[in-house]
Amino acid sequence: MLDLLRWPARVWLKHSHMQTLTLYLSVELIVLEWARQRTETRNGCILSTGNTDEVITLRIQILYFDDCPNYESAMELVERTADEMGLNAHIELVYIDSAESASANGFLGSPTIRVRGVDIDPAARGRTDFGLACRRYGSSGVPPRDMIVDAFKGSNGGSK
Repeated sequence: MLDLLRWPARVWLKHSHMQTLTLYLSVELIVLEWARQRTETRNGCILSTGNTDEVITLRIQILYFDDCPNYESAMELVERTADEMGLNAHIELVYIDSAESASANGFLGSPTIRVRGVDIDPAARGRTDFGLACRRYGSSGVPPRDMIVDAFKGSNGGSK
């Protein structure tokens, strides 16, 4: 692919300006079509780049501590939502075992869910009250499905 992008520059040296412009535009259209074909989205999320050997995986972290009564329900909701949206998701459970670990990991309570390294709750992104505590999402210990969907789509400012 890199040779294809460099090719017009070499042609520029060998041919007249008009021929080069025509060749450059042709190559540019080929490159744009190639890029368009390599991107597949579903429900607003990028899934793959069209190359069967190259699949984009949505990176999700669920931070929790042992006594949390909600992290398993939150994990099930995240898994189910990703499946329903047809996403290739990699869910990583991050165990927080101390106040030091909570502070080092920016842990706002259990469960904390991050998509692409960003908290799913836009209102929580500036918070610094890290510690071993149960986290609330409104009146529940599990985030609403819509918040998870928005994070998957990146519409809550969570895309990275």
